[in-house]
Amino acid sequence: MSSGKAGYLFEIDVQRTRMWLCLVAGVILGSLFINLFMDEIVKNNISTYSFERMLTGNLVLNSSELFVYILGRRGVQFILVVIILLLFPAGVSRGLLLLTLGGILGAVVSMQVICSGAKGILSFLLVIFPQAICYLGGIFYSLYTWKRKNHFGVLLVLFGSFLLGIVLESFVNGKLLNFFTF
Repeated sequence: MSSGKAGYLFEIDVQRTRMWLCLVAGVILGSLFINLFMDEIVKNNISTYSFERMLTGNLVLNSSELFVYILGRRGVQFILVVIILLLFPAGVSRGLLLLTLGGILGAVVSMQVICSGAKGILSFLLVIFPQAICYLGGIFYSLYTWKRKNHFGVLLVLFGSFLLGIVLESFVNGKLLNFFTF
């Protein structure tokens, strides 16, 4: 009485596995890079790299100036994501973007742990919330729907998520950082 689906329970989604492997490989490579090559630089410049030190100081953020600054920074990142999506096939662009995101995540968390120990992870989470939800949501949406959807629509959603992330990072995150100073 076999329906032919006995092997289905043990099938592995190769595409998702590859994407997770790219993300994990990026985290490991980013962490190794910081720990092997940048450890002394980070330790010697703790005030530059430590979110905790930024949070413990007298932090006064001008939201409109921060908006212009973040718009420039995230605008460049948005353009790079779009270029990768347009130049490479969907599978390759997924791998490149996930490897890059993982590398950035591994590097930043490693820098925070070097600077502040376990509190560095908490300060990292505080600094990236809530805008990271928009940035990552837009990037993951575009990675999953690029092959199936209208490219203009996907780019529009990606642009909207980046713009919402920029507004949150400029206006909401600044207020949260002022509220949660250690």
